[in-house]
Amino acid sequence: MKKQVLAAALGLVVSMSGNAATVFGRMDCGHWIKDAPVQKEHSKAWLLGYLSGMNATNDEYAKPPPNQLAKITSAEQIFLWMDNYCTKKPLNTVSQGAHELFGELINKSAR
Repeated sequence: MKKQVLAAALGLVVSMSGNAATVFGRMDCGHWIKDAPVQKEHSKAWLLGYLSGMNATNDEYAKPPPNQLAKITSAEQIFLWMDNYCTKKPLNTVSQGAHELFGELINKSAR
């Protein structure tokens, strides 16, 4: 439990060796769907931190900064999206889902 709380607080750490990324606190979609309410709150906090980190990094390097998360009006939209993603792909990880969501937001801004 302490490790999961620490992982949520740390958000994410990215290793810049090629396309590889080290993700702390990684969970699979099966756990996302079946987590108890208290654990689910930790998972939600981790996901928001992970997406915020992706958004901050994207804003740092994109010119002009696009702020992809501004397209979302509530955290509940993110959680519902992840519920649907994990129901369809229970063997994937939540971080894979976060990348797919972020990609969808980028594609919407490109239109």
